[in-house]
Amino acid sequence: MLPEISDLIHRSAVFLPGDPARGGRIALWQADGTGTGARPWTGAGSFEELTVVTPDLRRTPVRALVLTIDEALPVLTRARTRAETAADSGSTAFWGAAALLALRFAAQGKLLPGVSPAGHDAWRIGPLEAVDLDEVRALAAAMPPAARCVPIDPEGALDPEGPPRLPAAEPLLRAFLDAVADTLPRSPAAPAAAGGPAFAARPAERRPDLREWAAEVAAGHDAGARLSLRIELTREPGRAPQAAGAAGARAAAEADGATTASEAAGHAGGFRAVLQMHSPADAALVADAADVWAGSGAAAAAFPPGARLDALRALRRAARLWPPLAPLLGAAVPDSVELADEEVTELLGETAAALAADGVQVHWPRGLVRGLTPRAVVGPPSPTRPGSPDTQDTQDTAGSSLPSGLLSPGALLSFSWRHALGDRGDLTPAELDRLAEAHRPLVRLRDQWVLIDPAEARRARALQDRTVAAADALAAVLTGSAEIDGERVAVEASGAVERLRARLTGDAREDEGIAAPPGLRATLRDYQLRGLRWLARMTSLGLGACLADVVPTNPVSHAGRVALRGD
Repeated sequence: MLPEISDLIHRSAVFLPGDPARGGRIALWQADGTGTGARPWTGAGSFEELTVVTPDLRRTPVRALVLTIDEALPVLTRARTRAETAADSGSTAFWGAAALLALRFAAQGKLLPGVSPAGHDAWRIGPLEAVDLDEVRALAAAMPPAARCVPIDPEGALDPEGPPRLPAAEPLLRAFLDAVADTLPRSPAAPAAAGGPAFAARPAERRPDLREWAAEVAAGHDAGARLSLRIELTREPGRAPQAAGAAGARAAAEADGATTASEAAGHAGGFRAVLQMHSPADAALVADAADVWAGSGAAAAAFPPGARLDALRALRRAARLWPPLAPLLGAAVPDSVELADEEVTELLGETAAALAADGVQVHWPRGLVRGLTPRAVVGPPSPTRPGSPDTQDTQDTAGSSLPSGLLSPGALLSFSWRHALGDRGDLTPAELDRLAEAHRPLVRLRDQWVLIDPAEARRARALQDRTVAAADALAAVLTGSAEIDGERVAVEASGAVERLRARLTGDAREDEGIAAPPGLRATLRDYQLRGLRWLARMTSLGLGACLADVVPTNPVSHAGRVALRGD
């Protein structure tokens, strides 16, 4: 099979779309117009007559080998990984690059169900982020003419006198990506796993009844418009909602929210969620839903006519995840909704992650400090809480020497918790108490507004400092993290433990001053000298070390004994 594939990758290739998308095919032919290569073809596929456009813009019939998508993928992926050795293999290399891109999107789970124009069930690539769309457009711009040389009108009946018209590059590339997406999930066991043939079986399945369902699934993902919530602060809780209007529109790329820190400081603390609409095709196109409904502003006018219907579909799906959005469904203009403190607290937790998974991002006011960042600090045992100004480890200034018995059997080290608030440093116990005892998610602390779930602060306050075995503490310090109650937290060292960590992870060139002991009657090679220096470093840190070697008379072993005796 490999020799036959190697023969195919030097042919010209073109994609022939189909309906459903999995019905698309790849056609390959020789530069001389034949479908055969250096050896007879005995693999899959069939030979067909195909009309292509030559570089001199003439319609020319060729005999092409036509493969289905699953038959063509091994050829295309191999074509991309090999260097081009023939001028006519550029089209095959291009479709190979397209195949790898489609496989990567599919591996990332970017598949959406849909219904083809003819009413068939069909998977397609999506939703695509802005960076994905840029990659698709860049690849389409690099498509060589030979990769799309099958004319739209093969016989020239529409315009006999005019030049042949070729299909547009980007729609053709998107059709190929969808063809790969519609092929991969349809394994022999898929119908049994899915409970039916729809979106699972290989034969075409007419399901026009699923068109509305597919449109609702696509809404907010890669069709019409995506939604986001911009959380704003109001002056009084419970005041009547204001129209978001053009003055309230914010570009998501410019700010993560609606107000600055100075504006936040002047508010009494009510919350409002403003509905925003984003274009799936243009990450910079964003407008308030109120403006889109009113048709005001250049950004709002750029949305397609069906964007409002798609937005309502996405909003209905989001309201199932988070009921406070339900009032927007009954409003004449789904502009904004007032939020209670409990609802804001929900957004600070898992609700925001659930909405984001459904394509609805939550943007908080810029300048608000959100959330606590816990970390554990490991150090020598201390009778008072580490981190306080008057309880610093007295050995921090003791130079580079390490206290004896730091890692001796049975030794215990302190394991204390610290919580950072933004970039303002660690919280004091009194400040953590204030956050934990607050009745609202918005608290004024250190001359700034802090937005935090009080339950999260109470959980942080409940964490108890303790002592841990020296071996476990050293393992956490060297890896930089530890799993505590099922969650991984950052770990840092202090005092003598930090000096120990620095010595263990330091540059080995610092030990270059260590030479073979004078009592050794042997010449050490470089790798043996490195072993000796490693033994010396471990010994100086009070750690046990064992250097194993299969040679019983290894000079390093003797050198180690001499060095340890101090000879």
